[in-house]
Amino acid sequence: MKKNILGVIALSVISMCTFAATDGVYAIQNGYYSINVKFAENSLTIVEPNKTSTYLKDMSGNYIFTNPTNNITYGMRVVDDKTIEAYKPGVPNSTTVLTLQSTSAKASSEDKGNQMKALANKYFKLAETDSDNVHTWANCASVALAYSSLSMDKAKEMELQAATLIKLSQSPVVNSSPCSEVISNKTWISAPSY
Repeated sequence: MKKNILGVIALSVISMCTFAATDGVYAIQNGYYSINVKFAENSLTIVEPNKTSTYLKDMSGNYIFTNPTNNITYGMRVVDDKTIEAYKPGVPNSTTVLTLQSTSAKASSEDKGNQMKALANKYFKLAETDSDNVHTWANCASVALAYSSLSMDKAKEMELQAATLIKLSQSPVVNSSPCSEVISNKTWISAPSY
């Protein structure tokens, strides 16, 4: 009897701390960045405009992913049925809160287009205020606009061209994309440097 009561109490505590994960589109507070999230039994898959990453559930119930390109580990935790947190394990103050915007399993092309248009606006504003890096931010904005309105193949071509142009203006060339939301680090690394 005592074991049964302890078991029920333990199960109640565990169920209070476990939240149902909801598939859908999650965004940061200002809406400039959103991701598609799909939960499975022991993983979650994040689809971003330029990449897809699968995070695996660890013993604590959080989801962990190590980027094979740069060997950086990222984490995701479910806060409640409409909120997740992105973080870097072991890095203080690295948490970003994302809230559920839509429960569709995939963002519609309109949602992605709006997301890319918002990113283009962000980079155009940076071009207006950061005179030393106008060229960089204008190229980042053009790639975001390409992803909002062109075919995926054409947008990918533009991404590579923009990465190459940005690298031409840098001395020395930096190791990672200045706008990884639209020019992936993979594209950045593959773009020629002259």
